[in-house]
Order: sequence, then C-alpha cells, then structure tokens
Amino acid sequence: MKLNEMNQRVSATREEIESRGETLPGFWLSTAGTGALFLVICVLLIWSASARISPTATVTPLCACCADEGEWYERTERVQTEQRALLDRLRFSPKAKKYMSPGEDNDLSEDYSLSHVRAGRSWQLKFRDDQGRTGTISFMIPVTAVTFGADLHDSPAGGVGPSLYKEWRFSGAARVAGIFRSVMSGPVQFRLILQGRGNHCENAEDYRHWTLQISSGHSSHTFYGSLNDPAT
Repeated sequence: MKLNEMNQRVSATREEIESRGETLPGFWLSTAGTGALFLVICVLLIWSASARISPTATVTPLCACCADEGEWYERTERVQTEQRALLDRLRFSPKAKKYMSPGEDNDLSEDYSLSHVRAGRSWQLKFRDDQGRTGTISFMIPVTAVTFGADLHDSPAGGVGPSLYKEWRFSGAARVAGIFRSVMSGPVQFRLILQGRGNHCENAEDYRHWTLQISSGHSSHTFYGSLNDPAT
C-alpha cells in the first residue's frame, strides 16, 4: 500500500468521525473497534516509511573456518609463528610401524617404539625395534609447507560445511643414524605428512596420524603412526 493512499484513508476516517459530531478522543473511547483499526493503519504507515528508507536485505552469516561442499585445495604457504606453536603441541604415539612393500627384503623391522625430541624447528625421531636396535631421523621444520584439503563427501547434510580430509606436508634434508644409515646412501631427504580431518582453520586436534618418508638415491622407506591428544 502506498503512503499517499494510506494518508487518504486516514483523512476519510477523520472526516467520517467529525461528520457525526464526535471528536477523535471521544470516538476512540466509545468505539474500540474503529480505534483498533486506526492503530493498525498507523503501524502500516510506519512500516511503509521504514521500508522506503531502509529496504529489506538478506544477510548471510560469514564463517571464516567453514569448508564448502566439493572443496579441494593444495597450496604452499609459509609456516607462521602461530603454526609453529601448533606443531609444538603435537605428541607422537610411542608406537610406530614401517610400511613393508611386497617383496621388500632389508634389515629393517616392521614394528618400533618411538620417541620424539624437539628444540624449536629442530626435530629428531628415535626408533627402537624389537631387537633393541636404534636409529634416528633428524630434520629441520622448513619455512614453507604444503597444505592439502579435500571434501570426501562423507559429512552429514546441513551443519556448517563438510569436514575435510587434511594433510600438512613438510619436506627437506634429513640426517639419519644407527640402523637407518646402513640402508641409505648419499644425501637423505624427508617428507613428514600430518593427516587428519577438520575445517579451514588449523587446530592441533585435527591431526591424528602421521607418515614419514625418507629417501636417498633409489632407496626409500616409509614409517607411520598415530598422534596422541595435543598438549594444552
């Protein structure tokens, strides 16, 4: 209803009341029904004016951490200070396994106990097999890392977006000692892959498993295990 039409109706109502010899206050007191109608007209006038001044708009709430259905990404990014703090919270489970490819024949065992020592960006993983033999893999957390995320289309409908499968990949030069030195020749490279589920925002709680690959020349070995609850 246009504002001019509402004004005309109000004026017509006023003229009808005055033609009966009544005043507006008396009319309101004596005729409750018409008074209620007049109140409704006033509300419509206010609503119409407000609508002309500020049109109705639909506002979609923003969610910086929410993932989108069908999302897939892989990007290289600098490891920021807050991300290094997140890495410091990670805790490796004390058990690790070696991936044994079909037909693989070497001196390395399949099962290990594991300990983790870190000093800033310097990390060392120490492995001990069931025969008591030990080996270490040492490396520096690089200044850049690869982040990967993909919607596996297995999240329930609704909510705030899918839970992505996530990887956080670090790679660079490594040093090996003990039982690993005998199966590697020449310079050694490492790739540490943290695996988990979550949204866009990085949380230590997202990552529950790890894979560590070391390679040198034609020799390559892969170890894997789980992550305990992160430190608070």
